[in-house]
Amino acid sequence: MIVYLLICLSLIKFNLAENIYEYKSYKDYKLYEVEGSNDILDSLLQKLKNFVELPYYETRDSKLEVLIAPDINSLFEQIISLYDLKTKVVVEDYSELIRLEKSGYRKNSAFSWTAYYDVDDVS
Repeated sequence: MIVYLLICLSLIKFNLAENIYEYKSYKDYKLYEVEGSNDILDSLLQKLKNFVELPYYETRDSKLEVLIAPDINSLFEQIISLYDLKTKVVVEDYSELIRLEKSGYRKNSAFSWTAYYDVDDVS
């Protein structure tokens, strides 16, 4: 029994370590701005966080900015329509924003604290 548990724990550890080092491209991720009352936005955010991973979200001044993965985009839009909230897409493809930031800062070839760098760029 102990051997079985050790094997299971080893497999879980291996899978977690493998997922940590996967490259995340953010291809087709959308950045939404949602307007509504703070109570409704907090409720929406909690429901989303309970069911999916949100790489980025921020609430301020009755607005929520949230980064949505392409596989849950239609679900997110359905939830928004149920709450009858005003939304707009701020960034259509987040990977393009990252690519543009990286290429812009590389042209200057100077290091910047506000630029997005891969591990290869830094080392």
